[in-house]
Amino acid sequence: MIEDEDLCKIDCMINERMKLIICGRCDKAIPPEHLQTHVSSKHKIYCSYETVESIISGHRLMSLDSIIEFKENIKELESVIGGIPM
Repeated sequence: MIEDEDLCKIDCMINERMKLIICGRCDKAIPPEHLQTHVSSKHKIYCSYETVESIISGHRLMSLDSIIEFKENIKELESVIGGIPM
């Protein structure tokens, strides 16, 4: 798991193996394009556009389309996804 100052501010982490942003408050994978909206509407945490850009820069994260495709094509995982409870 990757945690940095910006991620800690919004209570999130990155699962580097799966390339997912995990919300620490609700234990869900959040697509990068919905991160700002998720933390502000669900958890009332301010997250600027610059913070989101800082978090996603340098990481090849799964987009919403990639997550949907993954979910449709994968029936069973080899191992659990860190940060998401079973």
